[in-house]
Amino acid sequence: MQEIEISLQKHNIRVIEKDVPYLREIVSIIDQAQAPLEKFPTINEEVPIVVVDPEVIKFD
Repeated sequence: MQEIEISLQKHNIRVIEKDVPYLREIVSIIDQAQAPLEKFPTINEEVPIVVVDPEVIKFD
């Protein structure tokens, strides 16, 4: 039995075998989305670089 099926059973959720491939794909997508956050956990704390057009500053 796979990890997804075990997790569903722990939460008393009935396992529908035809749904398991879709659930695996969703978990895979979530893992891919979280990978950059593991490498750069403080990415949201960094100030982004802003390039301002000199013309904007001139007439401000």
